[in-house]
Amino acid sequence: MTTAEAAELLGVSVPAVLRMAKYGRIAPFHKIPGRTDPHTFHRDEVTRVLAERNLS
Repeated sequence: MTTAEAAELLGVSVPAVLRMAKYGRIAPFHKIPGRTDPHTFHRDEVTRVLAERNLS
């Protein structure tokens, strides 16, 4: 899924997802060079982060 899709599922902004990836809170599946939305994420990883956020 794209960064925008992950952000929508998590209920955060795209920049927030990119910060989460930068600091290791969510693991990107693939970084696409030259795109404005440069990361893709596995749905399982996004679901894991969502579950952790709901437990907090």
